[in-house]
Amino acid sequence: MFFFLAQDSIKVKFSQDTSMGGRTVGQLVSKTDVDSMFNFHCSLGIFYVGTWETRQIFVITIWNANDACDPILGEFSLSVNASGNIRNSPPQSAPNEAQSPTLTGTFSQPSTRC
Repeated sequence: MFFFLAQDSIKVKFSQDTSMGGRTVGQLVSKTDVDSMFNFHCSLGIFYVGTWETRQIFVITIWNANDACDPILGEFSLSVNASGNIRNSPPQSAPNEAQSPTLTGTFSQPSTRC
């Protein structure tokens, strides 16, 4: 069984440059703002933050994974909320409301959740 642990990260990749919701590359995005940008299939835990790595890649880093779900490859997904105001760049479209494909990636060896 796999599960989220502290310092795990999720990279959300958009198909084109975005407006980053009015933020800048490298700017720390609070959990509250991450939650306004994305709706997750299940809980990521009680504390996480995000940052734009590029105009196409947003990275979410989990710092406290208590109450997080078990991320199942092929099942876990997220959707983009219009309230996050993520648009194409330069902004010419309505805010994005896309649904992601299911989670892909790799996991390290399972460990025991404390």
